[in-house]
Amino acid sequence: PDEVSPFEYHLITLSEEKDARKKSEKVYEDLQKQGKSVLWDDRDDATAGEKLADSDLIGIPNRLVISKKTGDKVELKRRGEDDEKLVDLKDVL
Repeated sequence: PDEVSPFEYHLITLSEEKDARKKSEKVYEDLQKQGKSVLWDDRDDATAGEKLADSDLIGIPNRLVISKKTGDKVELKRRGEDDEKLVDLKDVL
């Protein structure tokens, strides 16, 4: 359940490009400014599959993914839902 999760959001960066890292940092800071608890997976030595699998194991209710394919948006997936959505960051906040 959401109430027992250690964080509200799990932010995952799937690209090593400078722009993706910069965008992830901004998302992380903006969420924290809003009082949200965020776990940011910025590991360079883990594959995309490892990061996503770890996210499922931890059980954080909201997964945010930033990658090449998300462009200027963020991929949002709620735990328990099958589909992820591309949303603007302002919609997340």
